[in-house]
Amino acid sequence: MILTLPYGTFERADSDDPFQNDIATTGFWDKDLQPFLDMVKPGELVVDVGAHIGLYSGYWASRGCNVVACEAHPAFVDLLAMNMIHNGWRERVWLVPSFLYSRPTWLQEHVEHPTQASNTWLPVAEGTTGPQWAVTLDSADLAPVLIKVDAQGADLHVLLGAERTIQRHHPNILIEYEAPLAKQHGHSAEDYERWITTHRYKKTPVNGWNAYLTWEG
Repeated sequence: MILTLPYGTFERADSDDPFQNDIATTGFWDKDLQPFLDMVKPGELVVDVGAHIGLYSGYWASRGCNVVACEAHPAFVDLLAMNMIHNGWRERVWLVPSFLYSRPTWLQEHVEHPTQASNTWLPVAEGTTGPQWAVTLDSADLAPVLIKVDAQGADLHVLLGAERTIQRHHPNILIEYEAPLAKQHGHSAEDYERWITTHRYKKTPVNGWNAYLTWEG
């Protein structure tokens, strides 16, 4: 199924059927995020963690921004690459087929939902391997103005693996918090709030599960 949106066309995964109408109507997974997406200027760099099929990466690329798009789910990684190529965004979007975490580790999908994008990926037991290898954001030398994190409960782990990048560049952060999924990764709302305070960020709530973080210095 092809989604035709104001800024590009996207082939989607069959498992995204429950969100088909919402995306076709608003152009985004979450329309509330658009004002924060629009703060990135042409030529600036964004890291899109949990890029899925590339809606946000494509939106930024269509506006002349540069994007590092991180996605490793087997259901979406090929669609992401194809959508970037077909829309002519390949020169602006660097595809990273890896999950990001607080440390290098193997991850296994924890299947709870028919919509695959709703599932979280958890570290496997020590000494075993899983189907997907996760890396840290700090393993790359990047200077983003924004890090968007939608990692299905692993969002704080992504930030913990980006300490050097965050301390050097103080990017804005667009982050999601889903309590049941975060709990599976060992984190609570208090852990997120503590990280925000410790790193001197100001939180602007976007809706019930997203927040925009800006460094206060």
